[in-house]
Amino acid sequence: MGIAVATVAMSTGIDGAAFWAPVLLLGYGIEPHTAVACGVLIEFFGFGSGTVGYAGKKKIMYGTAGLMLSAGLTAGMLGALISKQIPPKSLVFIMGTGCAFLMYYNAGQARAHAKNARTANGGACPDEAANSPAHRRLAGLALGAIGGFFTGTIGVGLGITNNYYFHALKRYPVPLSSGTSVFIIAITAFFTSLVNLGYYGYGHELDVNKMAGILIFAIPAVILGAQAGVKLSHVIDKKRFCYFAAVVFSAMALIAFYRVFFVL
Repeated sequence: MGIAVATVAMSTGIDGAAFWAPVLLLGYGIEPHTAVACGVLIEFFGFGSGTVGYAGKKKIMYGTAGLMLSAGLTAGMLGALISKQIPPKSLVFIMGTGCAFLMYYNAGQARAHAKNARTANGGACPDEAANSPAHRRLAGLALGAIGGFFTGTIGVGLGITNNYYFHALKRYPVPLSSGTSVFIIAITAFFTSLVNLGYYGYGHELDVNKMAGILIFAIPAVILGAQAGVKLSHVIDKKRFCYFAAVVFSAMALIAFYRVFFVL
C-alpha cells in the first residue's frame, strides 16, 4: 500500500499525508493527532525520495520554491503546534472536511484538464494584469503560508495551493509543477516533523511500538513508490486520475464523518 500511495502522491504533487493520515486513523486505529504527525513524517521520506528523482530530471524551479517556502515553513510549524490543541473529534471532522474538499477539487481538476485539451490550440489568453510578476509574488507568499499551515495542522494543503499557483499563475507544465511542488512539500514536511518529534519527545502520549511497526514498513515503501511516481508523472492521464482520486477521497470523507458522528 505504501508504494501505491507514494506513487500516486508523487506523480501529482498531492500531499502524501492527505492519504496517510486518514489511512492510519481509519485503517489502523491510530489516535488522530498521532496519525497526522506520522503521516507527515512518512510524507517527508516519500517526497524526499521524489525530490531526488525530479532533481535528476531538472524539473524543480528552486527560485519559485524558495518564495513559497519563505512563508510556508513558519506557517507549517505553527500549524503543527496548533493542531495538538484541537480535540480529537474535531480534528477527525477537519480531516473529513479536507477529504471532501479534495474530492471536489479533483473532480474540478478533471474537468479543467478536459477543457484544456479542447482549447489547447485556441484558448483565451490569461489576464496579464492579474498575472503580473508582483501579483504572482504576493500570491506565492499567501498560498505558501495557507498551504503550509494546513499541511502542518491536518497533513494536507500545500499540494492544492501549489497546484493552483503553478498551473493557473505560473503556467508550468505538469512534470515541472509536480517536481517543484514535491520539493516544497518535502522541505515543509521535514521541519513540521521536527516540531512533532519535539512535541512527543517532551513526554506527550505516543504508542511508540505501534508507530514503529508502521514506519519500518511504510518508509522503504514510499521511497520506492516515489521513484515510480516521478516516471508516472510524465505519462499519466490527468483527467482519469483526478476522477479516480475524487472517488478515493469521497470514500475517506464518508468514513471520517461516520467516525465523528457514530463512533468517537
